[in-house]
Amino acid sequence: MLTALCAAACARPPAPPVSPAPPPKLPVVRVRAPRPPAPAEWFWTPIEPHLHVEPRRPLALPVAEAAIARTDGAAKIWNDLPPEARERVRKNGGLVVGSEGDSLSKGELSFGAFYNDLAERKVPQIVTFDALVAATRLGLESALAQVEDELAPALVSLLTRLESRLESEKKGVGTTLAEAYRIARGAVLVARVLADPKTDAKVEPKLPADLAVAVAAEKALIEAHGVVSTSPILGVPMDYTRFVVPSAAARAGTFRALAWLGGASFALAARTEHAGAAFDVAEARTATRAAMLLARLCNADVDAATNALYTRIGRYLSFVWGASDDLTLLELDDIGTKAGVDLTKPEHIRDVAKVDRVRAGALAARGPAIYDGPAGVGRTARVFGGHASPDARAISALLGASIGKAEAEAPPSSHRDGVRVIPSTLDVGCWLDAPDCRGAIHEMRADAFEQWSNVSARLRETRSETDATEPWHATVYGSLLAAVAAHAVASHDMTLGRVRLEQTLSSWTTIRHLDAPLSRAKPRPRSSATPAANTTVPIYVEAEPESIALLAGAVQQARRGLEAITGLKGSALDDVDELLLIALKAAENLVNDDAAVDVSSLPARIAKLEEDYGDVGPIAVVVSSDPPSRRLLASATGRIEPLVRLVRDSGKEEPILVVGAHVAQHEIVTDAGEAPTDATWRWKVASAVRGSWVAPVRFVPPGRVSP
Repeated sequence: MLTALCAAACARPPAPPVSPAPPPKLPVVRVRAPRPPAPAEWFWTPIEPHLHVEPRRPLALPVAEAAIARTDGAAKIWNDLPPEARERVRKNGGLVVGSEGDSLSKGELSFGAFYNDLAERKVPQIVTFDALVAATRLGLESALAQVEDELAPALVSLLTRLESRLESEKKGVGTTLAEAYRIARGAVLVARVLADPKTDAKVEPKLPADLAVAVAAEKALIEAHGVVSTSPILGVPMDYTRFVVPSAAARAGTFRALAWLGGASFALAARTEHAGAAFDVAEARTATRAAMLLARLCNADVDAATNALYTRIGRYLSFVWGASDDLTLLELDDIGTKAGVDLTKPEHIRDVAKVDRVRAGALAARGPAIYDGPAGVGRTARVFGGHASPDARAISALLGASIGKAEAEAPPSSHRDGVRVIPSTLDVGCWLDAPDCRGAIHEMRADAFEQWSNVSARLRETRSETDATEPWHATVYGSLLAAVAAHAVASHDMTLGRVRLEQTLSSWTTIRHLDAPLSRAKPRPRSSATPAANTTVPIYVEAEPESIALLAGAVQQARRGLEAITGLKGSALDDVDELLLIALKAAENLVNDDAAVDVSSLPARIAKLEEDYGDVGPIAVVVSSDPPSRRLLASATGRIEPLVRLVRDSGKEEPILVVGAHVAQHEIVTDAGEAPTDATWRWKVASAVRGSWVAPVRFVPPGRVSP
């Protein structure tokens, strides 16, 4: 019994029932309000031309020779033209002088020199739309050079901050995030090495051991800019021909750094989700995590200073050229927020399920409108994606299988395996509905594809609805494009035939030259003197008030927006604004048949802009490329040629013979490794003037007008 009592005393009480362990407390996902979209029309205020209800009727053609007033030096020009050329002027209203006469200089490369020569010969002048667009470009280039002179160091600061944060955070992150950190660091390091002024020295910067080989290989491909290859850092195809540095660029490295950040793509799709994807699911998750890590560091809640630098650069790019064509880091952050994923929390980036939610949201989001190589691997995200302007989208729509197989007459350089891969600049003219353009493109047989006519017609129809669906004025570039579109179909003066078509294409080339960020020359001090008239002969302005008003509106939009976004004040845009408003008033009065306006200072004002900016002459821009075949299309302006034409003075019916500046336009299809820059193209044009080089064929050869 004693033994039993001892056993009972030592017995333990029964254990309470075991409750299941509470689930781990998940972090509370902070639902952030989505970022508001950029305003549809940034700082745009329309300038309405003041026109009478019944404007003056256009000049009736043909004009009798006896009715043409030929004052001062114009008489010698007329007498020097051969009979056939005179007949064309009478019937068509004007003629671009090529070999028809010796009274005018040919091949001027600056508007100041051109108009000064006319003044010395006492020839009545007309300030053409070509000259006004060129002046607008010079003013904008000068203003953007001022902005980018401060923006380039901001880009270096952004990259330095990102590199420092990524380097400090990568320690101890574990295997799940290690590779994502390596990719994110590599993408930033490539840009930083390119942009950092210290790397211009012959001594290469010391690179982290785990990235040294890949970054060096990436840098070599970028600087060679001649191949299409798989990125050593990102593992996706890249078109390295895009890294050709514009000849005027003050900082070649910074230009390439921004171009890299615009092209470097983090592939979000796996092979099972997209036919062209390069990655399996695990690799796609890693690339997505790398983009999420960068998006996290650009979030204001994580690093306010980095966010300020990133948004400042992005806002500038969006205002001038347009929103990113691909997903940006901030958009990826917003996709995560909508999916219940907080990118500010590293544990969410580590979570496979949350990463897949972000990938699913990205795959369902809008895709890029322009194919540039990486777009073929499915949805991607970029630090600063390229932009897709309305004209670029129109060109892209006229490429690929959607326009059918090539017909027998199609130019061999335009297609690959029967699929059109190289467009024509005439595609833009047709999209703008420029008169005679469809006839010109048919002569070139660039339309010899089964569905080109149908697709082109649909593009023209949808373009007429642009104001309702996607305003032209959502960007400065779009506002400039609207001015060129108005010029193409100017209602007050439909003379000149294909000369007007070439004006449209050369003006479009001129504004497209603004397309490359961080490509400007170093800003130069502006002259403070107000230009005075350098001639007493009559000077007129082309009767296109609507087009000129749109140019002036674009300049005022740029001036207001750049001041608000970047703090820019006191730029060449002030000079251009004043110039265009004088020209607008003169064009209005000419159409209204009101008293003439004194525009005698306009040629001198244009010459001043050329002198202030310095980078003057013909220009070349790459329009489209086909990486697999290494071919590209470039558009270039040529020499300034005399346009002999007829205008009517206010209050008079008889036309007067005047001369204005006409800018040639050339279409160039060449190997990607031989992409023309302004410098190489100007050398060739100067050689052509000396007779030692033959320029590419033009759609409007000198001396030719529409039949």
